[in-house]
Amino acid sequence: MRESVATGTAWASSDPQAGRDLADWSAPTGPARLYLVLTLVCVGYFVVAWLLRFARAYRLRRHPAPPTAGRPLDVWEIALLVGGPTRFAQVALVAMHRRRRAVIGADRRVSLLAPRPDDEIERTVFDAVGPARTALVGPVVDAVARPGPTAGWRPVRARLEQDGLLLTEQDVDPRGIGGLCVVLLLGVVLSFAEAVSGSPAWAAVVFFALIVLVPRLFAKSLAAQTMAGRARIVELRTMPPTVWTDTDEDVLTRIAVFGPEAIPDPIVRSSLMSPPPTPSSS
Repeated sequence: MRESVATGTAWASSDPQAGRDLADWSAPTGPARLYLVLTLVCVGYFVVAWLLRFARAYRLRRHPAPPTAGRPLDVWEIALLVGGPTRFAQVALVAMHRRRRAVIGADRRVSLLAPRPDDEIERTVFDAVGPARTALVGPVVDAVARPGPTAGWRPVRARLEQDGLLLTEQDVDPRGIGGLCVVLLLGVVLSFAEAVSGSPAWAAVVFFALIVLVPRLFAKSLAAQTMAGRARIVELRTMPPTVWTDTDEDVLTRIAVFGPEAIPDPIVRSSLMSPPPTPSSS
């Protein structure tokens, strides 16, 4: 066993070769140092870009709303304003169910009854269900809510943006070089983790930690509603009693504002709400 003594914050060993090995790992050199500098520049740039994006969205939310911001909203605009594309898709399925254009069963499946769609919103549901004309409710909602140039909620969102109730997707969606930051960070970790810790397991731990943490910290979309849009949501959530009737329009309006919990039919309500967690076997 070799004798070692502590000197300052470093360990000195009686073995010269061990000292050289320790010095080799004391700081990155060559390509590793360049890689580290590039990573720091990348992360710094991305953080600054995120802060600028946040500040710009904060300023845009407080712009005075145009006169059209106070116009009555239809059920599709209410759903998209309050709950986003997912709420829009849920209202579309309930609307088709109540009008006997489709049926939502207790098995959490939606089956089409109409031979063909009546409008563009129904067309998106038909496309999501597929040629089998029956599918699970969850995947259908996800498909209708999925962003894309031909999404059925695009025209509705454009109207809300024009009225100053929603910010544009370019203002709130993450942009920049987040993916490059993740790649460079992973490269740094995988380059030095084994040398510093002496165990390759640390590289895997930090690898997965970065995959989980970096998107959550930097790649999250900002809230889309402007101050005028949030004020409209507050008004909608204090609706007068005249809205609490059983007509299709009033029921769909309540679902657009309050979500699947407001669906009067218990079977449809349980099908559109998240399933309860599976109890653990322990």
